[in-house]
Amino acid sequence: MQSAMLSLALKRRCCAFRRSRILTETGTPSSWCASGADKGKDGALRMALGFQRPIIISQGAPPELPDQPTRAGGAQGGSLGADLSALLVPPSHIMRDGAPALATPPHQSPHPAGTTATPMNEQQYRDVLLAKALEQCHADTTSAAAPLLHAQDLRAATEKALHETPTPRSGTAAQPRQLERLLVRRAEHLLQAANARAPGLQALRKPPRVAQWLWWLPVLALLLGFASEKLGQPHRLNLVALPLLAIVGWNLLLYASGLLRSLWRLRRPRPAPAALAAPTAAPWEPALRWWSRSTLAMQDERLRKVYQHFVQDWTPYRQARQARLLRAWLHLGAAALALGMIAAMWVTGMFVEYRIGWESTWLSAPQMQALANTLSWPAQQLLGMAPWSIEQIERLQAWPAGQQQSGQQWILAYSLLLALVVVVPRLLLAAWHWSAALRQSRALHLPLAEPYFQGLVRDFSSDATHILVLPFSMSLDEARQQHIRHFVQQQFGAAAHLHFGPSLAYGDQASHGGNYFRNTLEAHTPSLQALLFNLSATPEEETHGSVLRQFDAHVNGARSVWLYGHELAQRLGPGEAARQRLAERCHLWQTFVEHHGLHAEFIGTDLPRR
Repeated sequence: MQSAMLSLALKRRCCAFRRSRILTETGTPSSWCASGADKGKDGALRMALGFQRPIIISQGAPPELPDQPTRAGGAQGGSLGADLSALLVPPSHIMRDGAPALATPPHQSPHPAGTTATPMNEQQYRDVLLAKALEQCHADTTSAAAPLLHAQDLRAATEKALHETPTPRSGTAAQPRQLERLLVRRAEHLLQAANARAPGLQALRKPPRVAQWLWWLPVLALLLGFASEKLGQPHRLNLVALPLLAIVGWNLLLYASGLLRSLWRLRRPRPAPAALAAPTAAPWEPALRWWSRSTLAMQDERLRKVYQHFVQDWTPYRQARQARLLRAWLHLGAAALALGMIAAMWVTGMFVEYRIGWESTWLSAPQMQALANTLSWPAQQLLGMAPWSIEQIERLQAWPAGQQQSGQQWILAYSLLLALVVVVPRLLLAAWHWSAALRQSRALHLPLAEPYFQGLVRDFSSDATHILVLPFSMSLDEARQQHIRHFVQQQFGAAAHLHFGPSLAYGDQASHGGNYFRNTLEAHTPSLQALLFNLSATPEEETHGSVLRQFDAHVNGARSVWLYGHELAQRLGPGEAARQRLAERCHLWQTFVEHHGLHAEFIGTDLPRR
């Protein structure tokens, strides 16, 4: 049954949208129903369709539909709905021919060769989260300010996104990417509509990038490193330069601690995705919040509310990426500091004679020789520099003048040591963090398991779902149709199609003998057929029972019985006694319908679902 529901091809969706907007024979234009949130309800509707789905309402006779599988079997085929339905968890059972049956989850085929799924970039990710924040503000009824979005904007954005998105290849494993492309297109339309009412929204959509102003950090570090040589005594340098050794030791300590942290993370179990979505606040987060409030303080109140919702979803990604960029800039600054010190030694050596020497209370000449050769070991191996001899060490203890060879040897040794220990590793680490931040900004994925996105999954996946309502002994005026639309909106959403069939008059069920259902459904089989009764009527076996038996015998596929009770609930009133009487009437109908092997759903009663 579930495969029957999702087997319509995606290429039909544009035609379905056009049909839903054409004036019907009654002269009433088709109307769109706002996307409803998943209320977590169960019942025959969801049991019939496999999960809650959104609905697009159209009136009049049902348009031409592709053939649906009947009791004899199910058709095979792929569609966007079938692909995206894999992202939803189906219920444990569905209604098939009036009886529960196990639901088979949609098959996910391997990604075929030659097909690719383009990931989201940072701007698209930001647009979708901004659109989510706009919808959250739209749903907030406590605000007195005019909303930035209206219900028709939400419906139009969903329609345009489905219409503009190219047909994906069915049977692939790229369902999440297909959904993300639809969400991006929908978000663009929503932001365009909201920006027309609040131009300041563009500042939230494309804010100034703070990272592009951080180039001064390595420049400042370079100048500081170049000037640090002037802070000491350029004419009198110790053979074992303690400031340079401190820089080398500090960097080695950082590399060791970073390696230990990486090994520790590898040994720990990976946290759950939910834990990743709520990282701890960064040290700079209070300053960012202050800056955000100050920049929006003089703007529209609606934008402040949008930003408050938006920043809750944006902060986890922003913290992760800003941490990467900050590390990259810090590594660049450390490399620039070492480069500045190297440049200062070479430039100063062109105009000043370095006087190299050493003195120590505890170290002897052989010990100093071993230490000097250890520090100059990279230069000895890579440049073929001669090691320090004991005679040189003893001679340098008196700080002699005219030791150009010793000065050059000292500059080469420490320049290469700084380059190998500080400059090269820091540049590699900066490049790694920079590339990681770049990959992160170009390969983003939405948290599709959240209720908001699950609701949109149902919106998009039920594009090919058609529901036919067959009223018995009741006329459907605009008010009643609106209540039914509200009911199906809560159950399904905004991407399936609802059709109203002709009403079967009281007493005609005997004369039709089942031909009413056969004639109505002879050419087309909707995904769900609902027999509609008025809850105000008292169930009678001769009339209502006869209709239920014919409905059960002649209707193939998913079916349900709906009881319209809005007018009865209003007539009884809000009191406790009235609610008791309404509950008794619902129980009477529920028992009557279940006696005929079907399940009843109640519209407009506001009673707890059974």
